[in-house]
Amino acid sequence: MKMQEIAIYGIFVAVLGASLISLIKNNTLATLSNILASSVAFILSLYLLIQPDFHNSWLYVDFVTKVMFLIITMIYLFAALHANVCMRNIKRFFISPNYGWSLLAGFTLTMLLAVSTPSLGYAWLWLEASTVISAALILMEKEKSHVESAWRYVLIASSGLAIGLFSIILYGGITGGFTWVNATISKGALLVGSLALIGFGTKAGLFPMHTWLPDAHGTAPSPVSALLSGALLPSSLIVFYRIYGVMHSLPLFYLTAILGILTIWVASLLMISQKRTKRLFAYSSMDVMGIATVGISLTYFYPSAIYFVLVVFLAHAFGKSALFLSAGTLKRHGKEEISEIRNLIETSKTLSFAILVSALTVTGAPPFAMFFGEFGIFIALIAHPWLFFFLISGVLLSFLALNYHVVSMLFSDGEEGRIKLSESMVPFGISIASLFLILIIYFWGWNL
Repeated sequence: MKMQEIAIYGIFVAVLGASLISLIKNNTLATLSNILASSVAFILSLYLLIQPDFHNSWLYVDFVTKVMFLIITMIYLFAALHANVCMRNIKRFFISPNYGWSLLAGFTLTMLLAVSTPSLGYAWLWLEASTVISAALILMEKEKSHVESAWRYVLIASSGLAIGLFSIILYGGITGGFTWVNATISKGALLVGSLALIGFGTKAGLFPMHTWLPDAHGTAPSPVSALLSGALLPSSLIVFYRIYGVMHSLPLFYLTAILGILTIWVASLLMISQKRTKRLFAYSSMDVMGIATVGISLTYFYPSAIYFVLVVFLAHAFGKSALFLSAGTLKRHGKEEISEIRNLIETSKTLSFAILVSALTVTGAPPFAMFFGEFGIFIALIAHPWLFFFLISGVLLSFLALNYHVVSMLFSDGEEGRIKLSESMVPFGISIASLFLILIIYFWGWNL
C-alpha cells in the first residue's frame, strides 16, 4: 500500500473512530477522542499535500481534493478545540453532549467523502447525509428557534439536492455512467449544468436558494457554524465544480458567473442591515461563496482559475472559523446583538484582534490571502467588462458592509466587561495562523 493511500485511509479511520468512540456516554472521552482524531486527520492532510495524486474505483484524490481535506480537517480541529467553551453556553441540551461530539465527527466524515469520490451519485449521497447530520447538530440546543431553523434547513437543502439528483440522473443518461473523471458533455450541457448549479448551489447558499443559511448559522452552536460555513459550503461548490468541468457550454459560464455576482450583491446588501453577529457572518459566507462561484465559472476558459478559488476557500476557512468561534464566546457573555457589543477592544484585546484580522481576511483586504485569490479571479474576468465591473463593485460593498459593523463593535464607546483569555485563545490562534498564511500563499502563488 502506497504512503498517500495510507494517509487517506488514516484520515477516514481517525474521524470515523472518534464518531464511534463518542457514542460511549463519557463526555471527557468524547472530547479527547475528537481532539485527537482531528489533530491526526489534520497532520495527515498536510502530509498528503506533498504526496502524488491517488485514485481508484471509489477514491479520487487530486490537488483540489487535498486542499479540501486540509480545510475540512483544519476546521474540525478548530471546532473540537473550542467546543467546550461554546457548550458551556447551552442551557438545555436536546441531545446529550457525547452524541453531539459523535455527530460532529460524522459531519466531518461526510464532507471528506463527498469531495473525494469520483462518482457524482456518491457525492450527492454524502452531501445529503451531511444535511441530516448537521440538522441534528443545529438541534443540539432545546429551543423553539433551533427546531424551526433545522426544519427550514432540511426542507430547503433537501429540495435543492433533489434538483441536484435530477441533474446527476440526466448526466448518467447522457454519459452512460456517474463518474466525472475524463467525461465530456456538449449536448444537454446547459440543462444538466443549470440543474446542478441550482441543486448544489442551494447547499452552498447561493442566491436565491440561500434562505436557510442565516437561520441555520444563527442558531447552530458556533463550532457547527464554523464547519457549515468554512467546510460544507465549499464542499458543495466543489461537487458542482466537478460537474461544471465536464460541461462545454458558454451560456452555462454566463449563468454561473451572473448567479455568483448576484449572490455577492444580495449578501452585501443584507449585511448592511443585520443586527445579530452570527447572521452577519453567515451573509459574509454567502458573499464569499458568490466570489468562489465566479471563479469556478472562469475555469471554462482558464482551468487554472480553480487554484484561486481554493485560495479563497482556504482564507475563508481561517477567517470565518475565527469569527464564528468569537461569536460563540460573545454569546456566552450574553452578547448576540451587534448593538450590544461595544468597546470590545477594552473587554478583550485577544478577541478583538481575532475579529479584526479575520474580518479583514474574509473581505479580501490586501495583503491578506483572500486578496490574492480574489485578485486572480478579477484578472481572469477582466475580458468581460460588465461582469468585471459588477463583481468588483459588489466585493467593495461587502468589504464596507462587514467591516463597518466590526469597527462599531470594537471601537464604539460603551460599557467594558471582561472575557477570560482562555475563552478567546482558539480564535486568537487562528487569526495568528492566518497572518502566516499570507506568506505561504504569496510564496506558493507566485511560483504556480
